[in-house]
Amino acid sequence: MGRPFFTVATAAPMDGFASSIAAINVNSLKTTFQAQTPTVILGDTEILKNAPYRMIAAGLGDLLGKFTCLCDWKLSRLINREHYCENIAGLVESCVQNVLKDAGKAKDRDPEVLGKIMEGLVLTGVAMSLYGNSRPASGCEHHMSHYWEMWFEQRGLRPVPHGTQVGVATVLVLKLAEKLRGTKVDFDAARESARSYSPEAWERAIHRAYGPAAEGVIALEEASRKNESAGRLARIDAIQSHWEEITALLAELPGSAEVMELLRSLQSPCLPEEIGVDGRLLRDTLLYAKEVRPRYTLLQMAWDLGVLERLSDDLISNLQHL
Repeated sequence: MGRPFFTVATAAPMDGFASSIAAINVNSLKTTFQAQTPTVILGDTEILKNAPYRMIAAGLGDLLGKFTCLCDWKLSRLINREHYCENIAGLVESCVQNVLKDAGKAKDRDPEVLGKIMEGLVLTGVAMSLYGNSRPASGCEHHMSHYWEMWFEQRGLRPVPHGTQVGVATVLVLKLAEKLRGTKVDFDAARESARSYSPEAWERAIHRAYGPAAEGVIALEEASRKNESAGRLARIDAIQSHWEEITALLAELPGSAEVMELLRSLQSPCLPEEIGVDGRLLRDTLLYAKEVRPRYTLLQMAWDLGVLERLSDDLISNLQHL
């Protein structure tokens, strides 16, 4: 409605406080709308420290996702020449680093740390509002979370908090990045795969994976055409020419084991099974969550290279031994 309002936070579990967008389920599909930003946001640490602990941990999970979402943005800058704002990306990175230094104190409900978490979540929302969309704070880790939310809600089940899902998804994306770095990519085979792409087979898979949300996902693809062969072939050329830069970028990400250790120290889930995601749902997530948005991410890059399915199966197999 565009009316001015104040937000008084009773917990800090996600980064939507200052965002100019809202993600809402419409016809079973998580859809983004422009929204009014608050005039004032109040986060009193005396209130925040008394929130249910799972919401405190969820806020940290959402902040951890900024590592992978910024990596996605940098990848798209290299591969698609997508516009990239150093100042806004730097704002988001500083928010995460500021919180991580003392993140372990969150479980003690330390007011100063909770204030940093709240500030980081607000400022990442500001970054989205400044940029005009969620690119600075949402990548494939958020797409995975959106996919899980839709899947659970379609079945009348309540998902865990969004930030908790993002924390788990961040671990998965980091593990996938580690596997991709160790993969010898056959670019000629990737081009062959792109040329043999079947939209009909893709649509069948989307109907199975998305259920009632499938038509909305198919409409997104019809508008963006991100999976079509011509665009994919051009991206494969760009990936090959920038491969050393891309692998160096992936190497800058924190280790998955490091992030898992942090989440465990905060008594927060770090594995899919801990949030109700079984092996079959996880496989669909890794293969099809990239279709939630037309935005370029690590998942789309792995698909472009024809290795997403193999890496996903390898990742799921490895998780069974953790």
